[in-house]
Amino acid sequence: MAEGKIKEEKIRVVMSILGLDQHDLALRFVSYLLRDAGMEIVYLGCLQTVEATVNAAAQEDADVIGLSCHSWEYIHYIPQLLALLRDRKLDIPVIVGGGILTEQDEAQLKEMGVSGVFRGGATAEEIIKHIEQAAEPKRLARE
Repeated sequence: MAEGKIKEEKIRVVMSILGLDQHDLALRFVSYLLRDAGMEIVYLGCLQTVEATVNAAAQEDADVIGLSCHSWEYIHYIPQLLALLRDRKLDIPVIVGGGILTEQDEAQLKEMGVSGVFRGGATAEEIIKHIEQAAEPKRLARE
């Protein structure tokens, strides 16, 4: 019975771009893709702060935070975001995507604690599957 309840409730994903990066086409595209896969999207868009993103994720009881990175600002902001989540004791997985991300960036981000990194060429299926897996522990804990 509990499994049925989890499947009925939509996965809630907060989508954001931190800092001055204004390249939101990919964020919008992935947001639509996730929505069409049955997820609930809280779209913050670009020009967001770390605090605004974490606050929205807490207020919306987000299962996952999705960040789009198309400039090098993520090197500065993602560690701050992860630290703020830890400070507030919010167990919300963070995923990061962007065409500029390299294999080295992916390793560095995962070492920081990012749940998933999606570089150029990532498929919709990979992104959806990862979000479903990343969201599952939090969703089970709600019961």
